[in-house]
Amino acid sequence: CNVCKLEMDMLARRDERLHGSGRRIKLTDIESDDFDPNDRANGGVTYAKGMSAINAVYRDGRVIEGPQVFLKAYECVGLGWLFKFTEW
Repeated sequence: CNVCKLEMDMLARRDERLHGSGRRIKLTDIESDDFDPNDRANGGVTYAKGMSAINAVYRDGRVIEGPQVFLKAYECVGLGWLFKFTEW
């Protein structure tokens, strides 16, 4: 959705500003012709799974989905405190 895209773009810009070429967040467009769920970097997340909920893939291949993805993404760019209320 457009709101999600705005949020992801903001996180990507902040990540680049903070970490330069050592970025901590990699965004994947599952609607791209180049998207391959079998690519290790995509954690086996299919188009259907990706469209049903937001997913994140750690470098070691672990996949998480749902609201915790936002917490982890925000933590990567120093804004994790914004989501800490979800742990109360």
